[in-house]
Amino acid sequence: MENSTRPVFTFGVIADIQYADIDDGLNFLKTRTRYYRNSLKLLRSAIQGWKEERVNPSFILQLGDIIDGHNKNHEASDRALETVIDEFENSLVKVHNVWGNHEFYNFNRNTLFASLINSGEKAESGSGLIDDEIYAYQFSPAPKFRFVILDAYDLSIIGRDPTNEKYNQAIKILKEHNNNDDLNHPPAGHDHDGGYHKDQSGIHHLTLEGVIETHPDSNAFGTVYVYDDQMVLKGNGRVEDRVLMYPNSF
Repeated sequence: MENSTRPVFTFGVIADIQYADIDDGLNFLKTRTRYYRNSLKLLRSAIQGWKEERVNPSFILQLGDIIDGHNKNHEASDRALETVIDEFENSLVKVHNVWGNHEFYNFNRNTLFASLINSGEKAESGSGLIDDEIYAYQFSPAPKFRFVILDAYDLSIIGRDPTNEKYNQAIKILKEHNNNDDLNHPPAGHDHDGGYHKDQSGIHHLTLEGVIETHPDSNAFGTVYVYDDQMVLKGNGRVEDRVLMYPNSF
C-alpha cells in the first residue's frame, strides 16, 4: 500500500453517518445494531484522523445519509443536520455532499437546495449545479481529474411533491415494471457492509461501509491517495485498503 511518489491530491471518504440523538436501535431486518448517537463521535474521530494525515486531504466526500430518518419523527431534522455540519466544519476543508434516501426522509427537495448540504452552490466557478431542480454538479481538483456528483433521486417518489411531474413519472414506471400491490421495490445503491466490483471495462464500483452500523470501538472512513496511474484507498476501521488501477484507456 505504501507509495513513495507524492500523490497528485488526496481526499477523505465517509458514508451513512445517519446521526440522530436517540438510543441505539436495530436495522429494518432486526439483525444489526445502529449506533445513532455514537455516529457523531466516529465522525469526530474521522475528522481528527484526516487532520493528522501526512498530506492534508483536498476535500471530503460525504456519500449520503448524513442524518437518520428517525429525526423526522422526533421533529429534530434541522437540529440534527446542524449538529453534523458543525462537526464537518472542524475539518477546515471543503465537503462535497451526496444526497441519499435519508436526506429525503427528513426534508423535501426545496429545503435541501436551501440547506447547508447543498455543496453544489459552493463548487468551483463554472462547475456549479447543472439545473435548478436537479442536485448534480462537477468539480475538478486537479488537471485530468473530474468528479461528478449525481442526483440519484431526480426521478423518485421521495423528495418530490405528489403534484410534481417527476413524481408522477416515477409512479408510472413503478406501476409498469413492479408487480407488487404496494409498489415496494428492492433497495439498491448502498450497503452498510460495503461492497466492491470491477467490471469488464476495468471500472471500479465501490460502496463504502457505513458509520451507522459500526461498533463504537471501531470506525468507518478512508483517505484516497490519487496518483497518475491509480487511486489508493487507505481505510480505517471497517473500511478495507484497496488499490484501484485506472483502465488502460484512461
